[in-house]
Amino acid sequence: MVSVLPAFFQGRWKSMEWEFRCTDRYFYLTPKPDGQTNKRNQGKRRRSQSGSIRQQKGLSDRNQLKHELELYRAEDWIVDQFSRIVSELAEARLFSAGFYNSQGRGWKKMRKKAQTTPFELPQPHSTVPDLDRLSELVEAVRNGDRNVLPELQAMVSNYPDIGSNYRDLGIKCQMIWARMAETEVYMRKRLLARVRDLKFRLKAEGYGSELEDLLIDLVAMTWLQSHHFKLRVLSDRASTIKIEEHRMRRLKGIIKQHLKAYDLLATVRTKLQLK
Repeated sequence: MVSVLPAFFQGRWKSMEWEFRCTDRYFYLTPKPDGQTNKRNQGKRRRSQSGSIRQQKGLSDRNQLKHELELYRAEDWIVDQFSRIVSELAEARLFSAGFYNSQGRGWKKMRKKAQTTPFELPQPHSTVPDLDRLSELVEAVRNGDRNVLPELQAMVSNYPDIGSNYRDLGIKCQMIWARMAETEVYMRKRLLARVRDLKFRLKAEGYGSELEDLLIDLVAMTWLQSHHFKLRVLSDRASTIKIEEHRMRRLKGIIKQHLKAYDLLATVRTKLQLK
């Protein structure tokens, strides 16, 4: 039996639907898409009020966390694309040179030499390779399949300047996170100046290859991401503990990606010594 709310609920809980039994036990009614209703026992008398407050607080926390996740959805998609492409290009060069990284324990020289039989690519030679096929080959070698190495080596040798097609994407990712980190133009210029100094120092230590430049852009991008989330954690107080935990997890993950980009850059320079 659906009834009018008691006096202490009137005015504050008009949007809720209630059912009470035995005059003191209340149930919160939630409509379902099929027309039926879910019931949740909210306790007796004043306990029902505190139970409804907890329920509304939990719903509000979930909505705020969802909004926090939506803030970076578009930026994360672009960044993930660039990060994936650069990592796969670096690993493809290392695999083609006869190195492997078993279970992420460090790059080592393969004991058995990779097969050097010439491989003819099925598609006609063009300036843009099949990146989907490149991803499949890299993933296969990661899982221990060395039979695809000749095709991977052919793709790497036929497209030596593949990285030049993605420099603009790397610059775009850096500008996105610079705007996210600093809204004022003056502070953003100072931040970009720090990024330029970082990239200049890293380039001065290398051989000036296209792959190195892409990895340096990846290092700069992850540094900007970590800078943004450090500012967010320190200056923007989270409204709920879940949002605070999410930001800390996100910051730890970005720092891990930043160190991984540094490690991959050092590995490419040490193992390949590209000119």
